Amino acid sequence: MTMYFTVIWNEPRFVTNNTVEAETYTPIDLNFLNHLWVPNIFIYDLRSFAAMNVLKKLAGVYIIGDSRVYYNQV
Repeated sequence: MTMYFTVIWNEPRFVTNNTVEAETYTPIDLNFLNHLWVPNIFIYDLRSFAAMNVLKKLAGVYIIGDSRVYYNQV
């Protein structure tokens, strides 16, 4: 089965210039996740998981508004 894996979490330590609208999705570099706290996800009874790679990893990271992180992977 192929599906999207999406996680959204609050990151109150972000500081913005207060010009970001509440539901604006701002894309950021995937490597930025190396500098953030990332939730530890448990999927019970999962037998295997493999990320799809075409030319590169199919994933994206966005900041929603000024404090939520949106991570999506195929």
